[in-house]
Amino acid sequence: DHFFDPPDRLRRGFARLIGARAADIALVPSASYGIATAAANITLKRGQSILLLEDEYPSNVYTWKRLAEDQGGVVRFVARPSDGDWTSAILEALDGDVGLASLAHNHWMDGALVDLEQIGNALRKQNALLVVDASQSLGAMPFDVARIQPDFLVTSGYKWMHCPYSISFLYAA
Repeated sequence: DHFFDPPDRLRRGFARLIGARAADIALVPSASYGIATAAANITLKRGQSILLLEDEYPSNVYTWKRLAEDQGGVVRFVARPSDGDWTSAILEALDGDVGLASLAHNHWMDGALVDLEQIGNALRKQNALLVVDASQSLGAMPFDVARIQPDFLVTSGYKWMHCPYSISFLYAA
């Protein structure tokens, strides 16, 4: 009778942390698995771009390259801005060809922040999706799905969430 109690408690706790419903949360073994699951549920139009950050963590690159290859799209990388303002650089890179941006809350190499609320608003105006990998920030920084409105959010559990290795979370809007 109690087989599902621990996973359900994790889902409820994670949902409270990001302002979601427990029904929106899946437990996954890693952030890369969560990204792959998100990608398996995304269809891009032929020729659309997937926008990533330069020097992105590999688990947030390989899946998107495969999706672009399978669906006739292209992966584009936003160059590291000399002034450190990733948000402005991302907003400048948004054009009518972008169908999806997969971004972190902060860059894994140096912690530089990305204003996901502002970028999410811009993406929605052009009917583009937002996937967030919050592995480097969630648990240490607040995240509100009602404000940012990602289509998918993934995070590893073993970093700031202090979960055992092999427990990660996937939010699907």
